[in-house]
Amino acid sequence: MTTQAILDQLDACAERLAFPMLDAPGFRLAAARLHAYRDDSRWALLIETLGCHEFGAGHEAIDNCLHVYGSSLHRPPGVLAEDYLFPTADGDEGPTFDDRQYVRRTARTLRIRGGRCRCRISHRSMIWRAVRLPTAGGGGITSCCAGWLLGTGLNCCPRKPNGGRGCQPICRKC
Repeated sequence: MTTQAILDQLDACAERLAFPMLDAPGFRLAAARLHAYRDDSRWALLIETLGCHEFGAGHEAIDNCLHVYGSSLHRPPGVLAEDYLFPTADGDEGPTFDDRQYVRRTARTLRIRGGRCRCRISHRSMIWRAVRLPTAGGGGITSCCAGWLLGTGLNCCPRKPNGGRGCQPICRKC
């Protein structure tokens, strides 16, 4: 195991777009984690990216992608179809999203990795999270705003918003 061998594998994966693009257009990154392992003869890296695809639909727009690299893998390094995990699902009251991919106004819960979580889509709650609601025709918020429902959609600290200028949503679509 050499540093150059590790870098060569990572570079080869990056060349074929099998390395995380944390600033990918249309992908709103909520979190990234790096897991690393090594001993005298082996190494492994697992990079997780959790986010929301701006042009996706429903729960399939929210994914946790695993990027796998290492010296003793039983698979090709990079990303395979089974490395995309979809951590959210409908809550107890039925579908979270309507036909237009807006969060239903009746949605009160959301399942995250099987656990039941309350989602607050009241006007007051969305203002606190800096999410702009549609003004005409009702609807709710689009699926790209699921990050706000999970509490990850602000690009500033809620106590000291954006240097005193107020919080801005990451997604300008809403």
